[in-house]
Amino acid sequence: MITAPELEIAVLVLGMVILMVEAFASKIDKRILAFIAITGLAIVFVASFFVAPFSSPNQATGFWSFYTADRLSIFFKQFALLTTILVLIMMIDYAPVVRRSFPGAQDGVGEFFAIPIFTCAGLMYLVSAIDFVFIFVSLELVTISFYVLVSFTRRNPITLEAGTKYLVLSTVSTAFLVYGIAWIFGVTGQTNLHQLTQALANPDVDRSAALLGMVFVLVALGFKIAAVPFQIWVPDVYQGAPTPVTAYLSVGSKAAGFVVLLRVLLPFLTLPQTQRLIVLIALLTLIYGNLFAGLLRDNYQNSETEQRHQQVSHQIESNRADIETDNSDKQIARMGDTGISKQPFKVSLGERCEISVNQCEQRDQNDQPLRLRQRQERQ
Repeated sequence: MITAPELEIAVLVLGMVILMVEAFASKIDKRILAFIAITGLAIVFVASFFVAPFSSPNQATGFWSFYTADRLSIFFKQFALLTTILVLIMMIDYAPVVRRSFPGAQDGVGEFFAIPIFTCAGLMYLVSAIDFVFIFVSLELVTISFYVLVSFTRRNPITLEAGTKYLVLSTVSTAFLVYGIAWIFGVTGQTNLHQLTQALANPDVDRSAALLGMVFVLVALGFKIAAVPFQIWVPDVYQGAPTPVTAYLSVGSKAAGFVVLLRVLLPFLTLPQTQRLIVLIALLTLIYGNLFAGLLRDNYQNSETEQRHQQVSHQIESNRADIETDNSDKQIARMGDTGISKQPFKVSLGERCEISVNQCEQRDQNDQPLRLRQRQERQ
């Protein structure tokens, strides 16, 4: 049987191989690297079905004290692998856009295909993490990869803005995470989630301080899963990031974030304040996500309708102006040929168009030689 850590090791080796090939084989078609990555991840995905789940995580020691391979983690490892494969397929079609974002002979398509592999390894480690230290390291591996992917098309100002916002706000959330871990470790002396459950059951532990640390950790994880009120970064980052990266960020990252949130909150569910806080955040997220999404959709549809009306109106006015100009030119030419008195007149096709006397006189002066020649021929 295959052990669970071998899956992450295989993914990391695959990512490093693709980076080395991209660096030293610069003349090959970079899309070949994407096909190699997809093939390698597909092999790891098939191998994940032959992993034996870890039977007793509560009695884990040594390496297994911060890593678990239960059925939940194996399922989300498979989910991360499948998501990455689909994202790489999308990136193959997006490669021309990436090429235009790099000046001169530089070509960043190879790195664009390699970085999601390391992101996948971070997601796979993240869903198996049962220790705060390992959670932090895995989360940073995922986050730093997304820093690069979000702002990859650096010639686009919207992309640079999205990357900057994601970098700054994600750094703030990381600070909350580390601060919360420090509080929890200071109170309980533990970073392992299973041992933390036993420590919180001790009546001598200051539960208020532990609850404060949990709140800081919840703020950080709320940012990762875009729960209210930590979702402000989502619209700008999703709009500015490349389309495959947006798909990856909204699916793979969120799934792993929910697994981590489930594992982290489990030791604190014995505290009644934790349950109320989770219910409050869930209600706010549901209400905000459904109510304001509907309002924004209606506003967007109304604005789209107004824009279409404005475009149609502008086109109609332009056509009318062209027609009126042609008609006015014909009228002026007839006036010059027949000698009709030059008076201001109006041509109306939905709107009134007035032609000044000076404009008529100028056209008459230009037509005088032609009229004199015509009179001489008649005589």
